[in-house]
Amino acid sequence: WKSEDQTQSNDSVEVVDADAAVYMPSESETVIKAPVTGSIWQLQVEEGQLIKQGEILMILESMKMEIQVTASLDATVTKIFCQSNAMVSKGQNLIVLEQQNED
Repeated sequence: WKSEDQTQSNDSVEVVDADAAVYMPSESETVIKAPVTGSIWQLQVEEGQLIKQGEILMILESMKMEIQVTASLDATVTKIFCQSNAMVSKGQNLIVLEQQNED
């Protein structure tokens, strides 16, 4: 509820993808979750990007520490549920990776 004389500023509002909380991955997908509560300092991938195991996906900042979130497998980034400067909670879905076919 908001009275008529209240104003709303979008400067500090974080956009959270509602689909992230209920996302059900397929058998070939892996969901990368936030290892800690913090903010996304740098998002280093984009949807459709091919990544290698160990590659840095993003850097979280928590308690003035930088925490690298890395890929657990060779994959394609299929969905990103977050953006730079967004606050995330421990265990929150961040990125979906789809395993690359071994040809």
